[in-house]
Amino acid sequence: EEKETLYKAALDHIATKYGNLPAGTQAWYLIAAWHVSKAQQYDPLKSDSNRYAYVQAKGICEKVIANRDSSEGKINCQNLLQEIHRKELNLQTEKVNVPDQPFRTLISYRNFTQLHFRLVKVDNKIREQLGNNSWQDDFWKKLLALPVIKTFSQTLPDTKDYQKHATEIKVDALPIGQYALIASVNNDFSLGNTPLAVQYFYVSNIAY
Repeated sequence: EEKETLYKAALDHIATKYGNLPAGTQAWYLIAAWHVSKAQQYDPLKSDSNRYAYVQAKGICEKVIANRDSSEGKINCQNLLQEIHRKELNLQTEKVNVPDQPFRTLISYRNFTQLHFRLVKVDNKIREQLGNNSWQDDFWKKLLALPVIKTFSQTLPDTKDYQKHATEIKVDALPIGQYALIASVNNDFSLGNTPLAVQYFYVSNIAY
């Protein structure tokens, strides 16, 4: 019973007693990882419980990384800190939207506060040429080479909790057609470690 409480108490004891030794940094890492596991349980629809657990883990990792040793705990903390800072992006849009009326797009985001958008017009032939290999750079190079009909940016709340959040934004009215909405954390839409996302949709007055 209460194994999680006992586990955390044992880690706290080891970290407090031996934390200044290279071997003791692993205990600090495990405490940080314990906070990360709590952060992953955060559900904003239920409560604020565990919302700032990533912040606690980050503070522990930064203290361990500041040590001059090259211990296993320090290396693990460096990797865990990268995970805490990792950017995430996802778009969700209705498949068919009404012509000449603004519509909404749901953004799920983590660890950034500015998002940049490009709207491009597509058709079935273009989508067939692009394929579905969105994990490959070649897909994005072809997509980003398409003529842009509109660009805009959106500022997002700086939550300072390293959690994933969601918000709806407005996309301006468009005429009838088939489109791709491309989003990037970088305003130059460069390929690299920052996320890109695309959402295909139709603007039509025929739907069900």
